[in-house]
Amino acid sequence: FRIALLLSPHDSEPIVSAPSVVISTLPGGAPASTPTIVRATPADPTRVSLSWAAGPFPNGPILSYVLNLNELPHGYTAVK
Repeated sequence: FRIALLLSPHDSEPIVSAPSVVISTLPGGAPASTPTIVRATPADPTRVSLSWAAGPFPNGPILSYVLNLNELPHGYTAVK
């Protein structure tokens, strides 16, 4: 956009500002970054309590999260 200033009706040309800088953002959609797990605490022998923080580039409001739990490959053990 630009701003024009007309000082008096007798001036033939208004004073016009330089064009503003164009800033583009990504459209809303899937986040461009993943959330970070902040804390994982054992609640009991069969449950874990997780806390996480949203990623730095959400591309709009976060509507929901999907948590995937994967089994360890054969031969690997979890650190306790």
